[in-house]
Amino acid sequence: MQLYALRVLMRPRDPDLFSKGAVQKDISHFENAMVVAAKNLHMTSSTPSVHKKTSYTLKLSIKPTDGVMAGVISKLQKIKGHDKDFREYDVDKYPPIVWIWDKVEQVLLVERKTAVFKDAQQVAKAFEDLANNDYLAQLGLRIFIEPCLEMEDFWSEYHRLQFIDKVSFTLITPNIFGSSKQALTNDLRKLEKDTNANTVTTIFENKDGNLKLKGSHWAETLVDWVKDGGGSWLIKGRKTLKSKSTTVSSNQTAKIVLIEGEISEIELDGYSANDIKEIIALHQNRYTFKNAKSNCLD
Repeated sequence: MQLYALRVLMRPRDPDLFSKGAVQKDISHFENAMVVAAKNLHMTSSTPSVHKKTSYTLKLSIKPTDGVMAGVISKLQKIKGHDKDFREYDVDKYPPIVWIWDKVEQVLLVERKTAVFKDAQQVAKAFEDLANNDYLAQLGLRIFIEPCLEMEDFWSEYHRLQFIDKVSFTLITPNIFGSSKQALTNDLRKLEKDTNANTVTTIFENKDGNLKLKGSHWAETLVDWVKDGGGSWLIKGRKTLKSKSTTVSSNQTAKIVLIEGEISEIELDGYSANDIKEIIALHQNRYTFKNAKSNCLD
């Protein structure tokens, strides 16, 4: 079974929100928002005329318990049916996609089904749309969700192009990485405090295609930040001097976590929180942001 690893980052809409003490800096707010989202979607299905329309559906098989949560998500698909007179009509279909929540790492593990969500970015957007509901808005919080990436894939794509015109990194200001990425964490926090920016884009550009990032400490730092779900990257360049320019993005290099066997939505209903913990324990090393110097969140 293949799963995307999506990092969940929580940011205050007002940079002084946490210091004022009215709202605690706790990722449990995301868990509560998911509970509210599932409840609201259930209400929507029973009384559609009085609720905002959405193409998503969400189920919590295991509500937030001891740092884990699990459920099923889907997106509306229209398939064609035929009646006895062979007249065509639309049928709503919601293919189930299993997901698991690891609170310690702030990661959603989401089953990869490209027939429903084309890529990891679409899955991340679905969870963002569901989580950023009235519950979080009233608290003054916003959720950002980004896929964890394979670090080697950035450099692999970089080396495929002989002439590099531009490389950009979009970074989300931190609420999780702490001492494991201290220098950049400090810089981004200062920038956030000065400007109230919750994302920052850094662009390296050379219009002659002679951009050289390999060996650059800053480039290595930014790639490391983004690969742990702290943002995204984009490379623009050419394979030869006369070839057309091509663009590659991190959306094509999402980390895949492999789990032995399959977990269906029906089987998930029979799982306990401890069962989910065991799955996480077996695979957490594939998506952890921690390095040898850091064993705690900030």
